[in-house]
Amino acid sequence: MHPPTSIVIVDDDPDHVFIVRHVLSAMVPVVPIDVLSDPQTVRDGLQQAGTDALVLMDRMFAGTDTIDWLPDLCATRRDLRIVVLSAALFDADYNRAMAANANAAFEKPMHLQGWRLLLQGLLSG
Repeated sequence: MHPPTSIVIVDDDPDHVFIVRHVLSAMVPVVPIDVLSDPQTVRDGLQQAGTDALVLMDRMFAGTDTIDWLPDLCATRRDLRIVVLSAALFDADYNRAMAANANAAFEKPMHLQGWRLLLQGLLSG
């Protein structure tokens, strides 16, 4: 798998956005990173994401389970590599995400080194 041409962070928690953006900026300083955190614009923003973008999507966004968005999103944007991230990812959630065409699903790490390892793994393939 090739490195992403751009990265989109979909999260309404400013602390998680800060951490993920900071770690990614150090790892891939030349790859554009966009943040979608406004519930009113997130769906349109995903449709406008760069070709072959890596999308890091919080499972619970503004009170909505984003796994429910994946069938429609994947039907119109097959090029996106969508990774669902969750504070608590149970087997049923993982299975739903995979059935809805997510490329992967992980629990959010509890510490900075965990974020580095997770994001490095996603960037390398």
